[in-house]
Amino acid sequence: MRLINTFYALSFFFLSIILLPSPTPTFSCDESKWNSWLISTYNVTLILTVDSNGCGNFTGVQDAIDAVPDSNSNATLIILNSGTYREKVKVNATKINLVMQGQGYLNTFIEWNDNGNLTGTFNSYSFGVFASNFTAYNISFKA
Repeated sequence: MRLINTFYALSFFFLSIILLPSPTPTFSCDESKWNSWLISTYNVTLILTVDSNGCGNFTGVQDAIDAVPDSNSNATLIILNSGTYREKVKVNATKINLVMQGQGYLNTFIEWNDNGNLTGTFNSYSFGVFASNFTAYNISFKA
């Protein structure tokens, strides 16, 4: 009888381990990282935030750029949280007066591993800017 009780207790223990959801990592969204001295310097009227963990308006850089109004006469600021953003980014000619700010050139990276074998070197950029009045601060762009 004691062996059967031990068996049931162990079975319940192992089943509870298997069936219980695993804990998800927790992190807090620090809103202070979205403050910027560039807001007053450029008279920014729209601020968009990018964070790969979901703490910003967008998780990808291209998504934020696509949300910038076309031919906007006012400055738009996109603030990127620390991290590496692995995506090919293109700032179209209609996305004028755009300012981007990272959390430091050693902390914020945009990179894409493209090569010129299929597209030619003209289209093998990681970050292409075709708009006027584009400015970037504290971001590293990697090929």
